Amino acid sequence: MNLNLIPLEKKVLSTIRKYSMINSGEKILIAFSGGGDSTALTFVLYKFSSILNIKIGLAHLNHLLREEESDLDEKFAKEIAEKLNLKIFTKRVDIKSLKLNYPKFSIEEIARIERYKFLNEICDNYGFNKIATGHNADDVIENFFLAILEGKGISALAGIPAVNNKIIRPLIECYKNELQDYLNFIKVSPRFDSSNLNTKIPRNWIRIKLLPFIEENFKPVKNAILNSVSIIQEENNLIEEIVKRLIEKVNFNNKKFYKIFIPFDIRNLNIAILKRFIREIFKLNNYRWSYNIITNLACYIKEGRNNIKLEDITIWNYGKKFFISEGEIKPYFLKLRINEEKVIEDLNLNVKMVEETDVTKFEPNSIYLNISKEEVITIRSRLKSDKIMLLNTNYYKSLKELFIDLKIPEILRKLIPIVECRNEVAGVYLNFFPLNLKNRVSEKFKLENRKEVIKLYFKEIK
Repeated sequence: MNLNLIPLEKKVLSTIRKYSMINSGEKILIAFSGGGDSTALTFVLYKFSSILNIKIGLAHLNHLLREEESDLDEKFAKEIAEKLNLKIFTKRVDIKSLKLNYPKFSIEEIARIERYKFLNEICDNYGFNKIATGHNADDVIENFFLAILEGKGISALAGIPAVNNKIIRPLIECYKNELQDYLNFIKVSPRFDSSNLNTKIPRNWIRIKLLPFIEENFKPVKNAILNSVSIIQEENNLIEEIVKRLIEKVNFNNKKFYKIFIPFDIRNLNIAILKRFIREIFKLNNYRWSYNIITNLACYIKEGRNNIKLEDITIWNYGKKFFISEGEIKPYFLKLRINEEKVIEDLNLNVKMVEETDVTKFEPNSIYLNISKEEVITIRSRLKSDKIMLLNTNYYKSLKELFIDLKIPEILRKLIPIVECRNEVAGVYLNFFPLNLKNRVSEKFKLENRKEVIKLYFKEIK
């Protein structure tokens, strides 16, 4: 089908096919700001609707950051949608107000989070398959310099991917001047964001000051940088594939206290792979660490350290097993009656009290007590004064001494569930990760040929 495509349109179509961005019959949601990039993208994809057999829609988020300008952007978005007979979704979000609630985030970061949240909501509610953004080759170059200036690693230098899950960037191989020429050709005047002239914003300074200076005093750098970025992307993709395969072998949960089971010795990993492995593991747990923390942790692991404290994170290293704690461990105190079950939130443990008959086998995840079913049990964290009567003796031993004998790290001791009955320690649950030790029961509460006993059954919540 010949639709008399001009060079820019041919280039975009080639990019779409090169990266397999769009499948026939899909619905594409365009993130439409009203600026030159998203406007050019809209008109190109509109022309491609019949070629690719797709439907498109527009989404415009008014950040309310530039007062009247922002309102005019929204008005322009609606006018373009009406002109092309496209469905448009609009929303207003006061980004400055949100900034007060999230002081650690920049205005730009908050705006980006809200924008993608809005876009994803539309996709979920209206059946759009892909989100198309107006990122272009100049954005890739600006990101490259931003990553260098901020001291970021290879994944940041690798730039903006052409495809990232359902996000596609059809203009990623086009320069801004090509997009502007295209808009001039089709006689469309996009909106202009006056904040783009503010050179106090690093990205603007790179675009307005740095790049023109380099090109004027040295040589054209844009193609050279894009070639470098392409090489970095290939190497970054290789590292990501290696790390992805490693993570697929790992079993972990993502509670406040979470476990990581690693079926191989990560100390043998190349340091670059190890750092990326650590970053990706904790990213999956919604925790982002700085480069320095990741580097320090990787070095400590290489050194074989068992207990590592970094900011508000504690890591217990047990060879192929890791136990991670975020923040301070708070004391817990739960009352339990027969047939009741409660959850120890921080440990991700469920505990149930039941009456057991004819005990022939002791399960490692249970504590068995010689008490009546009318009694009330308390499950709590350890107190400094706690002591337990040792089996087959009349001798009490402090739990602190017991834990020292068992070589339990001090920082782990406050996690251990203590079973209290009749105002004294009846048992200690030690069979949880990373300890996996034999549980202890007081001499006063041990079984004595009883067929009916009380069982406390502990189970990890999946």
